[in-house]
Amino acid sequence: MLLLIATALAQHPGDAIAEVAAEYLDEKPALRIEACNGLIEDVLLDAGYPMRGRVTTLYAQMDELGWVHHEQVPFPGDIVFFDYTYDSNKDGRANDRLSHIAIVIDVDADGTVHMVHRASSGIKPLTLNLRHPNQHMRNGKVINSFLAARSYGKEGRQLAGELWRAFATVEGEESEPAIASMEPVERESPPPRTRRTRAKDGVRMVRPPRVTHRVRDGRALRPRHLDRLDCDELWYLRNAVFARHGYAFTSPEALTHFATEDWYWRNEDVHAGTASAWLTETDRQNVVLIQEFEQHCSD
Repeated sequence: MLLLIATALAQHPGDAIAEVAAEYLDEKPALRIEACNGLIEDVLLDAGYPMRGRVTTLYAQMDELGWVHHEQVPFPGDIVFFDYTYDSNKDGRANDRLSHIAIVIDVDADGTVHMVHRASSGIKPLTLNLRHPNQHMRNGKVINSFLAARSYGKEGRQLAGELWRAFATVEGEESEPAIASMEPVERESPPPRTRRTRAKDGVRMVRPPRVTHRVRDGRALRPRHLDRLDCDELWYLRNAVFARHGYAFTSPEALTHFATEDWYWRNEDVHAGTASAWLTETDRQNVVLIQEFEQHCSD
């Protein structure tokens, strides 16, 4: 069986966090906790750096780790803390520190920071510029979003630049590369926990998971995409990584599933001995992640 070394988290933590945060802004998925800290928890979990807690707790944890800093221009993936954005302790006074949190996804040359946050109306973009913290717009461009609640404001401060507290740069630990099989599993019999509902040519068919389009387009999978899939769906998704390159399946089950897909084109040059050369780094990381979930199928 062909083995390849797939290095998970090879990029800097901030790059991975910013990439996931941008996906959240684009897709606006449901959060485990529908709050500003819930967004940070879910993004960090999907990026491989799980942390939990309220804004004050996250700040304390990151400060203890030495991640908190006050540079004027942050890095993509930095966590952003704000004070005095709303009456978080509900005492009717503007004394609420560490009341909001966001994630940096990009930084412009003029110092304008683009972020994603969970606002009262859902997952939204947010801008910040510490070079001009008291200006909402400059040269026709929004550089500081209004952030404080309309009925709340400390000394008239409403803009993101006026309410900024600190940044925190997540630092990961060095890890050994994971060894993963980069070969599809063309099994002849289904595993337990199946949702197969129809048959074709004697093969009980797997309904393609909704997330299949991400694999087909070569986009990265996240844990949240897989946590509700059963073993059959994981099998399908793992083989779909190879099918997108035209893998020449040999088992009746895999042939039946992918031969009828309009996006699958069989390529006899892609087989067990050559598949590794066709996979992208994202493909390999997807296989590693799916395998982690497939391990529970044998429990």
